[in-house]
Amino acid sequence: MIKCLETSDENQCKSVALPVLGSGFKRHPPECASAGMLKGIEQFATSHPQSPVKQVVIVIYGDQHVEISKVVFF
Repeated sequence: MIKCLETSDENQCKSVALPVLGSGFKRHPPECASAGMLKGIEQFATSHPQSPVKQVVIVIYGDQHVEISKVVFF
């Protein structure tokens, strides 16, 4: 996650959208994978306060997106 954000930073992106990493081929539960992504986003934001990346969208596919969002984000 951090490497993706660092690459976005290097390319002067203001926003980036990424699918839930690890929930496809590796079959990690999306709620666990998205929680891990949030930790990476927080670490990046703390260590790169001057980054142009100001918006990160985590894309959750399928019908579970509403329930996962409730667990992870609320």
